[in-house]
Amino acid sequence: MLNFWATWCAPCREEMPTMERLYQEFKNKGFVIVAVNVKDNKKDALAFIKELKLTYPVVFDSDDAVGLLYGAWGLPTTYLIGRKGEGLARMWGPADWYSPGARALIKALLDEKKK
Repeated sequence: MLNFWATWCAPCREEMPTMERLYQEFKNKGFVIVAVNVKDNKKDALAFIKELKLTYPVVFDSDDAVGLLYGAWGLPTTYLIGRKGEGLARMWGPADWYSPGARALIKALLDEKKK
């Protein structure tokens, strides 16, 4: 999962704790989240990460070059990427990533690798 976010994005603040729960459930089964912080002061972003107790990897895109490359015009923007680097889905806007449907989707994608 590749997620673009910023500290000033209220919907990002809502969804990121659900991403953390999803990450905790599936990280030992091959699930990875990389969160890309765009256009923030690094100090502010690190304080945000600490406040929300996020443990998945975060990278910084201070000039939004990566965000623009991926077409993350609005925040949050999330991509599901397969093991071979193929794009599986893109979503603009917040989601409850720990909902039963989201968890079932991630489980199905992880189980698919075993076949």
